[in-house]
Amino acid sequence: MGNSSGSISQRLISGSVLVMIGKVLAAASALVLNILLTRLLAPGDVGVYYLLVSVVTMCGLAAQLGVHQAIVRALAGGLGAKHEDMSRASISAAFIIVTFGVLMIGLPYALGIGQWLGKSVFDSPLASDMAIITALWIAGFALQMLLSQIFRGFHRIGFATLFEGTSTGVFIIIGLTYVWLTQDQLKLQDVLIITLGALLLSILLALILLRRFYEQTMPTTGVDIRGMLRISLPLFVSSTVVLGITELHILILGSVNNEDTVAIYGAAYRLAKFIVVPLLIINSVIPPMVAQFVAQGKMNEVERVLRVTAAVAGVPVIALLVIIVLGASPILDFFYGEFYAQGASVLIILVAAQTVNALTGSPGVLLMMSNHQTIVMKLALVSGVLGIVTSSVLVGFLGATGVALGVAVGLSAHNLGMWAYCKFKLGVNTHMSMHALKDAISEIRQKVAAKF
Repeated sequence: MGNSSGSISQRLISGSVLVMIGKVLAAASALVLNILLTRLLAPGDVGVYYLLVSVVTMCGLAAQLGVHQAIVRALAGGLGAKHEDMSRASISAAFIIVTFGVLMIGLPYALGIGQWLGKSVFDSPLASDMAIITALWIAGFALQMLLSQIFRGFHRIGFATLFEGTSTGVFIIIGLTYVWLTQDQLKLQDVLIITLGALLLSILLALILLRRFYEQTMPTTGVDIRGMLRISLPLFVSSTVVLGITELHILILGSVNNEDTVAIYGAAYRLAKFIVVPLLIINSVIPPMVAQFVAQGKMNEVERVLRVTAAVAGVPVIALLVIIVLGASPILDFFYGEFYAQGASVLIILVAAQTVNALTGSPGVLLMMSNHQTIVMKLALVSGVLGIVTSSVLVGFLGATGVALGVAVGLSAHNLGMWAYCKFKLGVNTHMSMHALKDAISEIRQKVAAKF
């Protein structure tokens, strides 16, 4: 166990350093972007932007049909094994499926659904006018997501993190700053055009880099689309519903309240997401590792990895929760301005829900990498419906606070459900363990001391 434990530590360190740099840069760029938006656009325009971001995220994820998760399993489980010759076939199948999904969602949105959604659901002519740009945004977002996960399947964690959104965020800030300095007034359309340009540049760079890894795989004579869908469709349902726990709620809010309220909720929601950056880093590193350990039957090593990483993510989250509970309003005022300090209760509720997420660790990674995606799907359906119903009932009484409670209920139910299944059905604990973390730190110190 000593050798495998050492391998765990070394791989976690090397992978985590790359992901940490990328995730921190992505978080910083997202924070700067939101600060610029709230300072340069009217609250109503900011609200429309947040609504469109949710639409793009949900539609882009739906267009994947679960392929973005299935491709990691297909590549991570096949590289270096007898199925290596199927890597190229898996990538080809993934691109075909995602292209089909983008066409099925993007074209209807551009040709009418987007206009109807803006006018009839959100009562926003501006959102309606942005329908074609939004459809292109959906296509770019979906392709970028797929490319990132292909890199992750190849164990190229640095590239996966870079093209998961980091590069796009940096390009957007550069473009947004340039427009701000050269034009008298910044409009929402300017922001969306800059976003499309940043996406295109990021996708081109990813394709150029991916070509080298693709050419190293063995040529194949067929494309197993049916096999890819067999894995991806259960993941599609679960991932779409999980996203609905968070993103669909802002659409519910937008259909009932005005754009200013959406702006307040959106600003608080995006700030709350920063609290789980440590967990996002972990979840970007460990899927290929967990998949390999599961394939080898090393469930003790799986638990050790999950509990150590949960502790690494959980400690800073607890500290941030205390800080935010004590000073939510001043924090929102500092980042976004006095108007957005109204979202203090929203921020506290969402941060509390994200804390539950962090403390339960990464049970979803274990379930998806061990052929239990159907369980993830069922839990996602139940918790997703629970959260959406809660938001729908409370939004009329509490507005943005009611929606935040709906998000918290759905997100917490889903994470606790997966944690319980891993613990009682698979016999694997995924929640944080300070004892396991101390052992891992001691192991690392011993290896460093041995080298010097």
